[in-house]
Amino acid sequence: MKKITFFVFLSLMVLATFSFASGEIPIQVKEKPTFSYAYMSFSGSFKTMSQNIMAFMGEFFKQGLQPAGALISVYHNSPEMVEESELKWDIGFPVSADIQVKSPLQMATYEKKTVLEFTHQGSYDLLPTVYKKLAAYIQANQYEMVLPTYEFYLNSPLQVKPEELLTRIEIPVKRK
Repeated sequence: MKKITFFVFLSLMVLATFSFASGEIPIQVKEKPTFSYAYMSFSGSFKTMSQNIMAFMGEFFKQGLQPAGALISVYHNSPEMVEESELKWDIGFPVSADIQVKSPLQMATYEKKTVLEFTHQGSYDLLPTVYKKLAAYIQANQYEMVLPTYEFYLNSPLQVKPEELLTRIEIPVKRK
């Protein structure tokens, strides 16, 4: 029953995907430290995200791994750049750098980088609007986006109302 509840939680977290809410933390440029993460790669429509999160989580916990942070989505491109069928993205968890994973999981290192960080409070429904706001900030402040981008899901739609959801978006940037 716990596994079913856990997978339902993950499904809802993803299905809720995309609102501006008052009281959001302002956009910040920060240096982010290096960390390791275990992940699975996916391609195609984001509509499959909930089932892909379930597949990732099933494999992650089947291998006896423990997360060292919030669930991460890594986006290697976007619907503005490629056709939906060509989207490439990963789902993962931060982990200790010394762990070993077995296929289909892979390990990656989030290298130290300068990022545009924004913590969105609210429903996932308007994340496309958030990204437009961030793109405008990048352009206006003479930055250039460096792919991939990252989303960290800081709480759960099973534990809080949609307007209380927190998603930290990190977009690596460099000066033009």
